[in-house]
Amino acid sequence: MRELDPHSMRWIIDNIQSRGFIKCKYAWKRRDSDHEALERFLMLQLTKEGRALVRAATGVKAYRPGAPGTLREWHWKAMVAAWRARPAGVQDENSYYGHIGWNTWLRLRDYKAGALVEEYRTWRALSGTCRLLSRHSLDSPYAIRRAVLSRQLAAL
Repeated sequence: MRELDPHSMRWIIDNIQSRGFIKCKYAWKRRDSDHEALERFLMLQLTKEGRALVRAATGVKAYRPGAPGTLREWHWKAMVAAWRARPAGVQDENSYYGHIGWNTWLRLRDYKAGALVEEYRTWRALSGTCRLLSRHSLDSPYAIRRAVLSRQLAAL
């Protein structure tokens, strides 16, 4: 692959921008910092049309959030980790409890239908959740998913 010179690259960016696939902006500050850069730099933002073009070219489906209150796959993985680590709980490994992100644990702790885990130096499955899950086969995250869904329905 041959290297593009700056003039060719600028023409490509201008062409893509004129078709509405990206937005270009020169900035002195980065979005994640208050410090100014020594030189202005180009910030590119992919527009809705640009994302649609990329999805059409790659065949990737657009992200569709589930219904309110629905847990995602990473939540089920965290539930499995908490279940398997009982009674001691999931241990801290470089600030990642079971290699699961902090926001995932908070989502399970603050779940609207009732907390699914508790925080006590580690993340542990609550006793009510343990009793519920013990009635089901927990060979896979899908088994826990079914159990938690039955708990949600019972709460209605």
